[in-house]
Amino acid sequence: MADDKAAILGTVQQFFSSLSRRPPFTEAALEYALPDAWCVNTHPGGSSLVRIKEMIRQIEEQVVMSLNGGAKEFQETLDAPDPEVWVHEDMAAVWTGYRALLDGKEVNGGIMLFSLHRTPTGWKISGTANTKPAPGGVLPPVTREARPDVVEPVDQFLQHMTKHEWDGFRSKLSREGGITNSRRSMGMLKTSTWDELVEMIKAASAKSPPGTIYELLHDVEARVCGDFAFLWTPFVIEVQGHVENKGVNIFTMVREGGKWIIAGCQDTSMPTEDARINLRE
Repeated sequence: MADDKAAILGTVQQFFSSLSRRPPFTEAALEYALPDAWCVNTHPGGSSLVRIKEMIRQIEEQVVMSLNGGAKEFQETLDAPDPEVWVHEDMAAVWTGYRALLDGKEVNGGIMLFSLHRTPTGWKISGTANTKPAPGGVLPPVTREARPDVVEPVDQFLQHMTKHEWDGFRSKLSREGGITNSRRSMGMLKTSTWDELVEMIKAASAKSPPGTIYELLHDVEARVCGDFAFLWTPFVIEVQGHVENKGVNIFTMVREGGKWIIAGCQDTSMPTEDARINLRE
């Protein structure tokens, strides 16, 4: 576990270091990420979602403009609050402070969530999310309680899935964005849009009547900062009362119009031993 945590933090630090090189640095930064990973950017007044390749390109363009304007150096680095790391099998999360410096002066900063998956070539960033204060302001304090108002949309999302209520299922998700799924038993690591996810689950559920498949969360952990939150949600999948699968979700939550919605997700799961035996039979 300690070796995994060191490697995971190393990937995050190398990603930041690649952004601190003189442009062009997009290709170098993408060595540490899945190129189609989703990024959730939150700020006072709203949020936006882009693929990580586009996010890096936007940073590169801003750095080029600054350097052309006479700046000498750009740097992104970890900052307080110190990084916290969660690991389960082939998936991890890092919650950390960060800041961006231009010629030693802070020009950006806040809190960043990194989701990572283990690949044959090492840990790769499979999603990011961040929040930052208004200009001249400070971020609200981070709380650790898995508050009902933050967790409830996820519970409702899963209930809609169980009942095959696909419009309700989709209503708990942001307009844009998506998910990265790891299914180690099938050797699959796939990033999808929300609409693609809905169609995949509808197809997978077609032979099971509503009310027979449940995803049950347990031991949920949370970090909440203003209108931005992260949920680490271990789960089991029950099919007609029998546990068939288990894993972990990482949910990025944002509050819009006073209501929390799911803006991003990464997950990993494996069949239980009994289910693996059934698959082999």
